Amino acid sequence: MEPAQPFIIQVVSASASSISDVDIGDAYGNRALVQTASRSPFGADPNITLSSGVIGVTYIEWLAETERRPFKVGLTEIISSSAGQIDNPITITHRGTQGGREDHAIIPSIDPNQGLTDRGIADDYEYMFDGYTRLRLSQVNGLATVTIKIYPISVLKRIIADGHIDFRKPHITRVSGIEEPHVWKERTEIFDIFVV
Repeated sequence: MEPAQPFIIQVVSASASSISDVDIGDAYGNRALVQTASRSPFGADPNITLSSGVIGVTYIEWLAETERRPFKVGLTEIISSSAGQIDNPITITHRGTQGGREDHAIIPSIDPNQGLTDRGIADDYEYMFDGYTRLRLSQVNGLATVTIKIYPISVLKRIIADGHIDFRKPHITRVSGIEEPHVWKERTEIFDIFVV
C-alpha cells in the first residue's frame, strides 16, 4: 500500500542543554535497543523523545515499516520554532549490507531577510529510506522541538499533480494548501529555506 501523506517525526528535547548526534531511523540498529538509565529507546539520549506525528502510528511502528516497506524519498522538510535549530547540519546516511555507505549533508544557509524562529528547510535530495537509513541531527538545541517531514516520491508526485506545489527540478518554488501556506524562494543552493 502506497503512503498517503508524508511521514512526520517529532524530536523533542527535555534538556536545557544542547544534545549532539540525534538519530532518526536506522531501524536495524535502533529498533531493538532497550531503555537504560543513560539511553532512551532507539539509542537516543534519555532527554530526547522521538515520536511519530502521524495519528495512530508510533515511532517504533514507523521504524518497523521502514524495514518492511522501504520507500524512495523525494523531499525532506525540517521545521523548528527554536531559534538557531535549523542552523545545525543534518546528515542522511544510507548503509548497505556489503559495507557500502552514502552520506548527504543538509547544510542550511541563512537568508538575511528571514526571521530566526519558526523556520524550516527543505532538501530535494532523493534517497531510499529503509532499515539501514539514518537521518542524524548534529545537534538538538535545549528544549527544542524539531519536526521532520519525509515525503515519499509517490506522495510528492500526487501533491504536485493536485496543484498544491509547483516543482521544478532541482528547486521548489511555491507551496500552498498543505497545513499552512508556505512561501518558498528559489535558491541556487541544493536546499531552500523558508519562513513559516
